[in-house]
Amino acid sequence: MAKLLNYWHFFQELFQSYGKTKMVLELDCRGKRCPMPIMELSKKIKESEIGQEVLLISDDPATAADLSAWARMTGNEIKVVSADNFLITKSN
Repeated sequence: MAKLLNYWHFFQELFQSYGKTKMVLELDCRGKRCPMPIMELSKKIKESEIGQEVLLISDDPATAADLSAWARMTGNEIKVVSADNFLITKSN
């Protein structure tokens, strides 16, 4: 019986979290130069809920440095996925 209750709680939590899962938004800024990738990201983040993730694709060599400064000023989180891909999570 205890094992059955454990499964029941597991599936309850799974179904409750299912509706709360957010898709990663993609923002393609290839071919755009500074400051456009950061300006477009700022707009997208302002429209998003806390916890939302945005994948920024940018081939501008200045993007990594610009993102680092932007993250310090805004408090959002950045993960470098590859040279041209950055995953940003809205923190506040």
